[in-house]
Amino acid sequence: MADYDAIVCGGGSNGLAAAIRLAEAGWSVCLLEANDDLGGAARTLESTLPGFKHDFGAAFFPLVAPSPSIVGRDLAPYGLRFVHAQVPSAHPFPGNQAIALGRSAVETAASIDKVHLGDGAAWFALDEAYGEIMKPFLRAQMQRWPFEELAKVAGRLRLAGGLQFARMVVSGVSAVADRFESEQAKAFITGPAMHADLQPEEPGTGVYALLLSMLGQRFGMPVVEGGTGMITAALEAKARGDGVEILTGRRVDRIVVERGRAVAVEAGGEAFSARRAVLGALEVHDLVRLAGPESFPPRALAEIRHYRRGLGTFKVDWALDGQVPWAAEECRRAGVVHVGDSLTDMSRSAWEAAHGLLPAKPTLILGQQSLADPSRAPAGKHTLWGYAHVPAVPTGDAGRPGDEVSWDRSSEAFLERMEAGIEAHAPGFRDRVLARRAWSPVDLEAADASLAGGDISAGSFAVDQQLLFRPGPSWWRWGTPVKGLYLAGASVPPGAGVHGACGDLAARQALADHDRPRLLAMTAAGAAAVAAAALAGRRAARR
Repeated sequence: MADYDAIVCGGGSNGLAAAIRLAEAGWSVCLLEANDDLGGAARTLESTLPGFKHDFGAAFFPLVAPSPSIVGRDLAPYGLRFVHAQVPSAHPFPGNQAIALGRSAVETAASIDKVHLGDGAAWFALDEAYGEIMKPFLRAQMQRWPFEELAKVAGRLRLAGGLQFARMVVSGVSAVADRFESEQAKAFITGPAMHADLQPEEPGTGVYALLLSMLGQRFGMPVVEGGTGMITAALEAKARGDGVEILTGRRVDRIVVERGRAVAVEAGGEAFSARRAVLGALEVHDLVRLAGPESFPPRALAEIRHYRRGLGTFKVDWALDGQVPWAAEECRRAGVVHVGDSLTDMSRSAWEAAHGLLPAKPTLILGQQSLADPSRAPAGKHTLWGYAHVPAVPTGDAGRPGDEVSWDRSSEAFLERMEAGIEAHAPGFRDRVLARRAWSPVDLEAADASLAGGDISAGSFAVDQQLLFRPGPSWWRWGTPVKGLYLAGASVPPGAGVHGACGDLAARQALADHDRPRLLAMTAAGAAAVAAAALAGRRAARR
């Protein structure tokens, strides 16, 4: 049996970040990955034609700026470089109009005022009230003890602003959108909220829209030069350099629990002993299955029984013979494009998906990575990346009521529906398509088991599945009810995204738990020494 201080299960960004943190602390670490390649959703594939590089999952990284596990380390020597399009994002509307998110409040407000004079002032007010708190607000969720970051947020907001912000955190996107008069501006601020798996009326979508907008304005929507897989390559190189043993093609069969403690992992017919900790960069239900439900108290199992998966995802890679011919100039310069003509349209699309229907007019999240990174396609060519939220298992089609639906029979028709949405704002788009590769929820799960049902967020981002309730009180702070077993996947805060923070925090918690007995012993010894010295001093004084 191979013997290590820690075994990490899962070789995505969270697993790699966890392994690096433990190795930096001097632990011997073995990382096990079921696939032949590391990265999970953070991979880059030539899925259409040779020379066209498409990000399999995550593509844009406004959340990386606060992340201590990636930006907090110098990964440039390992080939990691972020690049930007001219404009972070844009939202087209009928009539060849668009609103662009700029790199300053002045630029964004000016773009909004071009569509509806006066709404730019509402943007300035939002930026002034909340723009500077978004980085510490997010970074607070990436720290074990976020006192400094929360103090910055509280100091900026003060009491009245803090109450307004707290209300926004539990409100739908209308709490933000209602500040604008025009339907275009309302749709523009709603677009970023549609990255999540929620309907825009649901609690929590307001702060999600604001978070992506304000971070995008300050830090852009960067892509990785050469593809998202370069993040994985950089983390892998760093991990190996730190002494982590990485074994791919080793699907974990069992996490061995003895007398209430995780002690080993069985994978691919081999056993790997863990002297100190086992970290699972996995979805919480998978962790329970591998360790055995009998290893957990009934209360802990009850807490995750109703932990909900997010909506499914239908994702498409396009290889293009030229740039997307957007009618609105702003979209031709934007890294990210949100397609949804109105807040009502986007709300209807989300409602239909949440109720098992293929959306009749899906909201689209599109990425034009080759604008920022020409290496993604041959000279003169371009790539387009995009997705829409859909039910994992459709029960009907909102666009064609009465039709029988399944991903086997519905994928091509839904792809055509997505392309029609692009064509409406970019006439001639279809003529530029050289090849395309569609990924239904079934395809995504087949390529990466962690994307069960096409859920790209490891559980819904609903407000009742955040913080203490992600995934439940017994699992909070990256530990589990089983000693020495830690949850390092996106089922714990801060949740989904290629930031590595979930794995990094689980590793920090494992280190803290291991050091606690020694620190307590040292503290007790120190206190005893102080007490003995004080007693000796009193005796000497009596003499």
